[in-house]
Parts: sequence; structure tokens; C-alpha cells
Amino acid sequence: VQRDTAVYATHNLTQYSRHMLLLTLVCFAVFTGLSTWQGLIKFGTLTNFRFPQDYLEAGPAGWIILIIGLIGILSPIIAMIWINNRVVPE
Repeated sequence: VQRDTAVYATHNLTQYSRHMLLLTLVCFAVFTGLSTWQGLIKFGTLTNFRFPQDYLEAGPAGWIILIIGLIGILSPIIAMIWINNRVVPE
């Protein structure tokens, strides 16, 4: 059985786009929500914001928030690996 590679490639690209977008949006929402909850980001105020230093000084919570942000930034690579490692049905 030979499958149509153009159709399969288009389907794979669509899945990749969906997974990448979903992972990026979820990570951004969680990163922003947790940063606000921990007091690391205050919307509507002018403050001195030191991006990595403030998070590192916040302790384990800051580290976790930074890791979530890193996953969001790397989501295109993560989604590509996730989709390419799946078993392809024949």
C-alpha cells in the first residue's frame, strides 16, 4: 500500500502548526499568569524589571516559571520532535 506523500506531508504540517500554536499559547498564558501571581510582573505600573534576575531571586517558583517560558519559546522544536517521533499508520 502506497500512500500519497503530498497529502501526508500537508497533514503533518497542519498537525505541527496546531501543536506548536497550542503549546506556545498555553505556555505564554501559564507564564504570564504565574508571573503576575508571584508579583514578578505588574501590569499598568512602571517598575524596574530585570528579566532573569527577578525570576532567579524568586526561588524555586521563579525557576519553574522560567522553565515554562523556555518551553514556550522552544515550542516549534518540541512540536516538530513530538510529531516526527510518532508511529505513522500504514
